[in-house]
Amino acid sequence: MDKPKRYTVTPPPYIRSAERVSGMMLDVLIALTPALIVAVIIFGLRVLMLTAVSVASSVGCEWLWTKMRRRKSTVGDLSAVVTGVLLSFMLPASVPLWLPAVGAAFAVIVVKELFGGLGKNLFNPAVGGYVFLLLSWPDYMTRFANPQLLRRLPLPVFATPKVGYVRDALSSVPDISGRFVDATHLGDGSLLAVMQSGRKVTWDLWDLLTGMREGALGETAVLALLAGCAYLIWRRALKFRVTAGFILSVAVLSLIFPMGGYHYADTYPATALFGGMLLLGAIFLATDPVTSPVTPGGQWVYGIGCGVLTELIRHRGAFPDGVAFAILLMNVLTWTLDRYLRPKEHPKLDALREKLGKKLREMWQRVMPVLGKAWNAVRAKCSQWIAAAKQKLAEKAAPKAETPENTTESADKPEETAEKTAEESKKSDAVAADASAADENPAEGEEAAEEPEAEVKTGDEPETEAAEPKAEPGDETPDERED
Repeated sequence: MDKPKRYTVTPPPYIRSAERVSGMMLDVLIALTPALIVAVIIFGLRVLMLTAVSVASSVGCEWLWTKMRRRKSTVGDLSAVVTGVLLSFMLPASVPLWLPAVGAAFAVIVVKELFGGLGKNLFNPAVGGYVFLLLSWPDYMTRFANPQLLRRLPLPVFATPKVGYVRDALSSVPDISGRFVDATHLGDGSLLAVMQSGRKVTWDLWDLLTGMREGALGETAVLALLAGCAYLIWRRALKFRVTAGFILSVAVLSLIFPMGGYHYADTYPATALFGGMLLLGAIFLATDPVTSPVTPGGQWVYGIGCGVLTELIRHRGAFPDGVAFAILLMNVLTWTLDRYLRPKEHPKLDALREKLGKKLREMWQRVMPVLGKAWNAVRAKCSQWIAAAKQKLAEKAAPKAETPENTTESADKPEETAEKTAEESKKSDAVAADASAADENPAEGEEAAEEPEAEVKTGDEPETEAAEPKAEPGDETPDERED
């Protein structure tokens, strides 16, 4: 009797495709590049050092963990690189260099590898590492470098900045000259922190969009983040339902419940959208393919839930921004949302949808030839117009030539033209002869001039006058000759 075959069932996912994890992560890294460039321009070369330390720690910890577990290395899928870059984007530019190294190690080992590695982690590793650092070292994580101050004295690349470089949003700190000034003299710091304290913030919209405000490295450059979002949408690598639900829910709640009361309703909506970590979280953190739902309904609920929790934490929480905490809380509900919001099968609706799609395809096949003919006609007409315009321009630029009518008339009367030419030549010869005779016999020339012959003028013969020869300085006059 044959023994039954035994199969080893591996963990999900079971759906295979040509797309690889490394390709998805590479798209994310390309989308993060504009924000990184803007951060370097605003905060200086220290941004590159913090990002390099975070990435090196993340990749190194993952490689060491796989070696310790005697498993195949997963460094090539670039997931650890993305974790390191995202974690550095959530840090202030003034933190010491050892802080991103500790946060990246915690994100990779505790948040991802202890749960089984990529694809099995419950929480977003980068967000988990950020929350760990925020709860462990709040002093470092809530002090932000002032871009206006950095114009006068940039941050050191390797050394930890002194207190004069950075300022807490709610305290007074020494200026770089050594004297103490109030916090509002250097700027308003974290916009959400200032607004949470009860003060009204003032900002310039262009500075808010370009990143000229205090905040984390990757959260300030709004336009750069939107450029990365457009790239991900073009590459179809973004769960737009999560992003749209997240941003729209925050926008609606900020209009209905502005922080500080309705006398702040003119400034809080823009501050809520662009003054914190919302765009970074909605585009790059909440859309993690592992820790976010895969069903359409689950993605909408997930995104809206992140927005509601963010505004709730901002209004009633201990920290100014609640984006990271909201994402972690909604990560827990991902499996539940996918289970209970699974698309249901509707045979009648599916049949109707298929029938409607078939009709639309047939209609499109009928319309396409007509559209093609119309397009060719339009192209031909445009070509004719262009050719006519070019011809008119060439005619205006070229010199005027003889018209066909003048050419025909001259061809019809060759004899008349020849006769006129002969008569004109004879008259010119006679005039030349008279002039030469007058030179030889000046007296006769004078008599001839006194008694001119009357000539009958005709319409065809032009008037000709014999010009008197001009006496040269060396010639003798007729009276002198007689004497």
